[in-house]
Amino acid sequence: MKLKPFKAHVPNLKKIESLDSFFSSVSENYLDKYASKKFIPQEEASIFVYKISSPTGTYHGLIATNDVDDIRKGNIVPHETTLSFKENRLKELLNRRQAQIKPILCAFDCPESVMDFMIRITTSQDAFLTINLEWTNEVHQLWQIILPDDIDLLISTFSHDVPEVFIADGHHRVTSILQLNEENHQSQLPSPDGLLTVYIPFRELKIFDYNRILTREEHYEREWVINRLNEAGKLHKIEGNLYPPNPGTIQVCIGVTWYELKWHKTSIDDDIKELDIDLFNQFIVMEALDITDTERKHRITYIPGIHGREGLMRAMAASNYSLGFMFPPISKEQLKMRARSGHPLPPKSTWFEPRIKNGLVVYPYME
Repeated sequence: MKLKPFKAHVPNLKKIESLDSFFSSVSENYLDKYASKKFIPQEEASIFVYKISSPTGTYHGLIATNDVDDIRKGNIVPHETTLSFKENRLKELLNRRQAQIKPILCAFDCPESVMDFMIRITTSQDAFLTINLEWTNEVHQLWQIILPDDIDLLISTFSHDVPEVFIADGHHRVTSILQLNEENHQSQLPSPDGLLTVYIPFRELKIFDYNRILTREEHYEREWVINRLNEAGKLHKIEGNLYPPNPGTIQVCIGVTWYELKWHKTSIDDDIKELDIDLFNQFIVMEALDITDTERKHRITYIPGIHGREGLMRAMAASNYSLGFMFPPISKEQLKMRARSGHPLPPKSTWFEPRIKNGLVVYPYME
């Protein structure tokens, strides 16, 4: 991996009245905020050590730019497909802003020397920037690394000991930046040669399930649903205390009653090792319930697993005629396996923590 320091823009806390409003609007209004001095441009190229303390845990990472060639070489590994209309929208924003205002979240197998470096910096030095987000109970901190020896150590370690990183969040941004790099170079327009990235060690990354609510205009008859689901797997009512779904099963909520479903078949294609979300899409959505992409009577709502069973049931209570589905979370090894295989996961198969804010660190690619 080819890590590069960069001249960042960081929030000017003295000029920001509401952090909530600032972070929620910076994606569309970055240039206005920069013009009103709500960002401070850094004079020196640097790399940042990043620490997040949140209700889901404590996370350490590095923020730097990554050479766009690493995308072409396959060193930045995706696990999801992208949609062209989203890529075009992001390219429009990038051309207008001429800056990347949110890092790609990438996970990597972190060498001990890098982990030790991050721990040493965060425990022995005062933070360069600390942002308290009271509404999410999070603290985001940055330490600016400007000493040449420190930067050279990180660049050298990533070059020799980190052959690949895996995209956790930001697939559309990666493909948009690569396309923009190629298109703008040909047109001799300002082009992003680096990919603003936060690198989080796999050992700290958390992967949650991404659950579903299926809603339709007409009421779901319980017996009809049960009969249909039994075509996909063995369905039985969960008695007593509820428990998280295990791999090879999913859980279904009909009304307020929970059932466990164990698949009849655990494979669709012999060339792909399917996960529970693949089997759900094939055996329940497409076959048992016969829902197609053009079916207007059905709607799927996605509920991040971080909200738990209670969050899923609250969302169901707000919807008429709905079914709830809970999945086991995908493991880190399963994520790596599918990413390397070239067979992407279905959209919204995973919810990752930590979550990165727009505008925390900005990479302007035109002075």
